[in-house]
Amino acid sequence: MPSVSVFRVLRLLISVGVVCLFALDFSATTCVSDKRFKVKKICGSVVDAQMSGMSDATIQIIDEVTNENKAEGKSSDGGSFSFEGLPPGKYVLKVNQRGFWEAWQPIELTESSASKCGKPVKVVMSPAGGCSFVQRNGNPYSRKEDQK
Repeated sequence: MPSVSVFRVLRLLISVGVVCLFALDFSATTCVSDKRFKVKKICGSVVDAQMSGMSDATIQIIDEVTNENKAEGKSSDGGSFSFEGLPPGKYVLKVNQRGFWEAWQPIELTESSASKCGKPVKVVMSPAGGCSFVQRNGNPYSRKEDQK
């Protein structure tokens, strides 16, 4: 039978492991940084890694300067979303879905009255441990002239 000191060492190792686990950074991640999509209307879809539409994802439009939540909504049954009535400006599109990493993307809205979704964005959500990202035209980054 092991001595009492072995049990103390094991208990100490387990305690240290638990502390290290809580010290890990479990914050959300996104694969796109320092890029800004220029759009006439904030619209698109939320999909999973298999490109299936994800309903009820929470979509927020955050003012980049004031950090105020300017609009919020949920994706439809097919994963689509659209926001109207926002003034032109610089925003951050944030998307959350339970069990998935948060996705975010800087966006510059260039018009306030666009009625059609000319350049939809696709928000690809990855399960925890993956990398959620926003893409347009099938690429994780927009064309050079659309980036700041």
